[in-house]
Amino acid sequence: MGQMTPALLGAISADRPLVFGAFEINLPGHDVRLLDGSGAVMIGGNKFTGRDPIAGTVVALQGISDGTGDEAPTITMTLQPPSHEAALQISSEEVQGSRVRISLGVLDRLTGLVIPDPLVLFDGTIDVPTIKWGMHKREVEYRVTSVFERFFELEEGIRLSDAWHQSIYPGELGLSFVTGVTETVPWGTDNVGAIVKK
Repeated sequence: MGQMTPALLGAISADRPLVFGAFEINLPGHDVRLLDGSGAVMIGGNKFTGRDPIAGTVVALQGISDGTGDEAPTITMTLQPPSHEAALQISSEEVQGSRVRISLGVLDRLTGLVIPDPLVLFDGTIDVPTIKWGMHKREVEYRVTSVFERFFELEEGIRLSDAWHQSIYPGELGLSFVTGVTETVPWGTDNVGAIVKK
């Protein structure tokens, strides 16, 4: 999370500030820019409104918090699209990895304009989109993970094997005819006596 500019801090500290939440989702072929209510504002030359023709409206946002231990911050965002077709469009597999930014802004009471540089509360990517159906209910829920999620990738698929080696260096056959791969190979240690052969 960033820091508030002096202008934004002054505006939010004023009596009865006009605070709003802004959500930007960069879906393939369509940028969704929504507010947490009705109306419209301009931020950085882009128009944010209360309703998007494809994504609909934001109906819930849960879990903005810092991550702990080996978990990156994660949120759950729920949208209410205007049709079944729109719900399918914004929950397709192509949306996975789309960028999501959530900002906090304040309007100037005299001009109605946005105080410059809203505070970015969350910057992440869509991990899992889920359609929620029910009586009189059609929602798409996004699990959004922080951009820091990639720091927790263990790269468990990387192995000293021919398949992995060729996935990185196609056609390089250096590991094609290796034998004795069931032996434990000590990496980064001088304790050769600890090797146990199977």
